[in-house]
Amino acid sequence: MAQQEAASQFTSQFDPLDEIQRRQFRLWLFVVLILWTFTAIITPVVVFCITRSPLSFSLFSTLAPPVYLWYRVAKYALMDERMFKLEIIKIQGRISASNGKVLRQTRQKD
Repeated sequence: MAQQEAASQFTSQFDPLDEIQRRQFRLWLFVVLILWTFTAIITPVVVFCITRSPLSFSLFSTLAPPVYLWYRVAKYALMDERMFKLEIIKIQGRISASNGKVLRQTRQKD
């Protein structure tokens, strides 16, 4: 019961300072991902120009981590307000379902 109240209080409160911090973090993450992606693309080309070894193109595998992070970030960064509210409802549903399972299990044990 207390968890449900805490969860509902958590989602209903809005702090503008938190929103500013989230935007700053998103901007920082965006810049880091851009730099990491460009570095991962440029490094194999520069190494190939220096060494003339086709094996240097195996360095393109360093592009996988930033691309995966782009996928994960874009999933939430490009989310509109309606989709965001839907995600909140889904999470609240999972919380209430898990609380219901815990309550049912404790009642069955008694």
